[in-house]
Amino acid sequence: MDAIYVDVNYSGDEFLGTTNAPLARVGAAIALAGQTGITNIYVAGGDYSENEQIVLDDNQVLVGGYNPDTWNLDPDNYPTNLNSIQEIAILIPSTTSEATIQSISIVNDS
Repeated sequence: MDAIYVDVNYSGDEFLGTTNAPLARVGAAIALAGQTGITNIYVAGGDYSENEQIVLDDNQVLVGGYNPDTWNLDPDNYPTNLNSIQEIAILIPSTTSEATIQSISIVNDS
């Protein structure tokens, strides 16, 4: 698997992080990426509510705006919004040399 996929609207029985069975939460995808060493996390358009702080690891790439049917990048038609109740929604530790966030609007609902 070259990436982990996330779609908040996926309603299947399995949540594997694949295009056919994406995870429903961004935080779960980042945790799986950390466990597997996969660095790319592709997030389908939609509104994501995260209760936990998201911590990006070294070289992780978090990209929103994907069409969940084709997994083509199209942020103009598939905006990705991340709503967090944490005071700090996304944390990139000082020990992280590089991490990327692209095409995701972050709103703090705390």
